[in-house]
Amino acid sequence: MAVPERGSTAVCASVFLVALAVRLIAARELWQLPLVRTPKLDFAEYLSWARRLAAGDFSWPVVSQHGPGYPLFLAAWLAIGSGSPPFAIAVQAVVGALTATLVAAIARDSFGDGAALAAGLVYALYAPAIYVDVALLSEGLLLFLLTLALLLLGRAENLWRGPFRPVSAALKGPPHFVIASAGVALGCAILVRPTAVVVAFACAMWLLVQRSRNAAAILVVTCAVVIAPAVAKNWSVSRTLSLQGYGGLNVYIGNSPQQSGRPTFRLGGAWDALNAEPSRAGITDPAAQDRYYLRKTLSEIRRQPIAYLRLLAAKLVWLVQAEEIRDSHSFYFFADRGRSGLDRNRSAESLALQRRRHRHRSASLSGERIV
Repeated sequence: MAVPERGSTAVCASVFLVALAVRLIAARELWQLPLVRTPKLDFAEYLSWARRLAAGDFSWPVVSQHGPGYPLFLAAWLAIGSGSPPFAIAVQAVVGALTATLVAAIARDSFGDGAALAAGLVYALYAPAIYVDVALLSEGLLLFLLTLALLLLGRAENLWRGPFRPVSAALKGPPHFVIASAGVALGCAILVRPTAVVVAFACAMWLLVQRSRNAAAILVVTCAVVIAPAVAKNWSVSRTLSLQGYGGLNVYIGNSPQQSGRPTFRLGGAWDALNAEPSRAGITDPAAQDRYYLRKTLSEIRRQPIAYLRLLAAKLVWLVQAEEIRDSHSFYFFADRGRSGLDRNRSAESLALQRRRHRHRSASLSGERIV
């Protein structure tokens, strides 16, 4: 077994190094863009909250645009890196490379080393994943935590089935301990993006059906313990259990039969009009505003059930087709700007070099004339 284990370790190490290299290259190219060096929208919100946390300001927003997990993660690395965003992005590149390695490990457990290498390299070189891993966004950390949880649950299942030799001895142990570790990972994922609760629920149901109530309970309890402090803090500040604000509004944008099901609202008149609807109706409490949009969504679905079914079909197509849905941050936008920005930089550097050479040559000719 020693040779196969060495082979598996080599596969995972190769995937990690390839993924890390391409992410560091992408991070260096993206950081040259002015739009990245001066963050806007979600980038700016995450960075602003993280900088306050790194400075020791732990005040909790009444309505948080985002879950607290990623700002806490980012704040830790800003504090260690003397407030340097490039340092934090480099750490995220390492986390992204670890995600690719976890993907390879999952494939290895089920299909062997060949599948591990293929799956790991596909993720390592998948351009949108590279982008989110080195952007000041929560998705890269979310993918790492969800992938880790799935790997742990798979390892627990293998331990139940019989003799199992994981690549890393750190992942050996009783199945219930491994499940508890998966619960911690899922809890952290919910803190990063509260929508991860859907994945946690699905994992708990799988354990309930496939294994036992005790196994499902261990996952749920450990997950709840992780998120409980943030939920309690949020309740004390805003009297809502939601870790992220604007949940009702986002449900409406994604599920209204009158909309496209995609984040097509942009800052401007349409966004202002939609966002101000509860206030115009005299609703100012954040939790009540969420309920307003939920009622609005359900009302439109009841009135237009056929249109809603068409919307679900369209969203299913969007789920499986190749193009990434454009959000407030678009991979394709930054990929194009990154290439064109680098080309412009190189052209400018080349032009400046030509001008310096021209001035030097002119000065030399003038000196020759004087002589």
